[in-house]
Amino acid sequence: MKDSQVFVIVGAGLAGAKAAQTLRETGFGGEIVLLGEEPERPYERPPLSKGLLLGTAERESVFVHEPG
Repeated sequence: MKDSQVFVIVGAGLAGAKAAQTLRETGFGGEIVLLGEEPERPYERPPLSKGLLLGTAERESVFVHEPG
């Protein structure tokens, strides 16, 4: 059963993504909205600077979660 509540997380970085993940893992079934300025979904900065920019990692490897 889908929950009718909406949880808004201000800040769509790593902390916001992990907060949304925790909500799902603890059973929250409502809508989760992440608000952030960046056009990309949340990503982790260490893999971005250590892998992607050096050409040793794929672009998708820096994101916290899958697109859905």
